[in-house]
Amino acid sequence: MNVIEEDDAMVSIYSYGATITDNYWFKAKGSKLKYKDIAFEFDYYSDLVLKGDAAYIPKSPKHSPQLTLNGSYEKCWKLIDGSWYLYKQGNDNEIFSELVCSKIAELLGIPTAEYEYDDGYIRTKNIAEDYNLEPISSIAGEDDSFMNVFNAIYKISEKIAVEYLRLILFDFIVYNVDRHNENCGLFRDKQSGEIVGLAPNYDNNIALLSGTSNLKFNANHDGLASYFKKFFHDCPEAVKLLKKVKFNELRAEDIQKVFDSIVIKRDEELIKTYILDRYNYVCDLLEK
Repeated sequence: MNVIEEDDAMVSIYSYGATITDNYWFKAKGSKLKYKDIAFEFDYYSDLVLKGDAAYIPKSPKHSPQLTLNGSYEKCWKLIDGSWYLYKQGNDNEIFSELVCSKIAELLGIPTAEYEYDDGYIRTKNIAEDYNLEPISSIAGEDDSFMNVFNAIYKISEKIAVEYLRLILFDFIVYNVDRHNENCGLFRDKQSGEIVGLAPNYDNNIALLSGTSNLKFNANHDGLASYFKKFFHDCPEAVKLLKKVKFNELRAEDIQKVFDSIVIKRDEELIKTYILDRYNYVCDLLEK
């Protein structure tokens, strides 16, 4: 593909700064290119990126969305029936966690990317078809502490700050320890660029079994619990907004239906109890 892997500037120039999840792009001064000329229409190199399968590589370099991906897991964009899907590798625990967490989020009423199991991989449809998606790092930098991210969002919108509180409390329920500033995002209106809300939950493969081997909840010996205690102690603005945070009721029978719908099986009673204990802890916090 004639692109130096470590050279971000070269990658950006080659792809015109375009990605699947937004319609920002750039072109050389004086260029007559239109967005339709550089928009991605094919999933070239998808199997090469995901599986290392070089069975099909175009004879000449092609404009590919695979250059726009980052993260520590092998992933690719695939075009299926006119829609873009993000495919990602993972072991069974990671795939199990991704599937369970997305369905638990739905039960709780948290907007979320919908994940599916497909032939050994996890996939989700592009969540930004109607909006521009940008990472929280665009307003909060690399500091992913609750305090820093909350304050950055709170300056923009109290409503979105409440959405953020709901998201990180959901993370607590499923023990997601990987909510850094690149897997939490904002939606912008495609025309005006106005921030319209927090992006749906996504990227929960480092949760539950992937985040801990000790699935017995003890609030006095839980890393996330200590972070939340400190955050709410130091941030009275967040405490005031807690009264606006609402979750749907989470029941054991509903969690069991989630497990029944997933092909990968784990210790269901242990995980169910763990999730419910953490959920009840959050409910107690919200009632105080």
